[in-house]
Amino acid sequence: SNGTCSATDMVNITTGTLTANAGPDVTLCAGSSTTLAGSVTGGGSAAWVNIHNSYTFSQSAGTWAAMTGGTTLFNTTTTMDEITAQVTIPQFKFNNITYTSVYVSSNGFISFGATAPPVYPTAGYPNPISVVGAGTEGSISAFGADIDASSVTGATPLVSAGLIGSKIYFQWADVSRYSLGATERFSFQIILDTATNVIQTKYGPILNYTISGVYQPEVGLRGMTNTEATDVNNRQPASTTVPWLSSMNGTANTNTMYFDGTYPSAIWASGTTYTWTPPVASTTYSWAPATGLSSTTILTPTASPTVTTTYTLTATSGSCT
Repeated sequence: SNGTCSATDMVNITTGTLTANAGPDVTLCAGSSTTLAGSVTGGGSAAWVNIHNSYTFSQSAGTWAAMTGGTTLFNTTTTMDEITAQVTIPQFKFNNITYTSVYVSSNGFISFGATAPPVYPTAGYPNPISVVGAGTEGSISAFGADIDASSVTGATPLVSAGLIGSKIYFQWADVSRYSLGATERFSFQIILDTATNVIQTKYGPILNYTISGVYQPEVGLRGMTNTEATDVNNRQPASTTVPWLSSMNGTANTNTMYFDGTYPSAIWASGTTYTWTPPVASTTYSWAPATGLSSTTILTPTASPTVTTTYTLTATSGSCT
């Protein structure tokens, strides 16, 4: 009234939850020891913002180590324009969401979420970062382009997946760009570290190479949309005369890396590694009482009590306890 305007709005903020579990009760003989099976779930998200701003990127020379064995996803009998069914993986957090499965494309990328990405020649594919209306919850692209099996003598084209320690490997071995299979042969990997949620793309030896401007690859991360400022964290070349180890932050979702110059000075050297690291909320542990424990500040100390003792585990992550 009286010309005065007012409005009210509310926002709901959900805080992170942290759960500490000290493990099951244990019965010991006097003088014996046991390892306490402490575990912690949840915690803060370490100020997660979005894919574009929250992942820290680094690039390094690295060392190439080809994965052997694993599960075959695609080989020379496929059209190399394929998407797998959902591949079950250990828990991995991407874009601050925990996943237990991915889709793998023969065209150099993996995708998250319940919906599989379309297959080529659907409009916009195989460009997993810039494509409009991807239908997935995000993608990681090591070499997002139309890929073929290499037919160079000695090549054994294979797309496979495997688990080595805490790391999930997806490997494209002895592949080429479309229509260049007779003269091109290279390999690369996407690596997901389930212990740290760090993402890597690693590039192997280029055993045969064709100078050609066709099918330049999209490289990087994409969320639920292709909005560069929030949902894309991609790479572009510093120039057409420097190697991939000198890549720059992307400025548009259509940026591609340069795969059309003198080898190796303007492509990648074997072992070149791109790393995206999420923010980490450090978790600290405290056991009480300290009597009989090998440590009070690790998650799984050794307990050697001389009398019946109840140990309490307290975990702190950010503002959560």
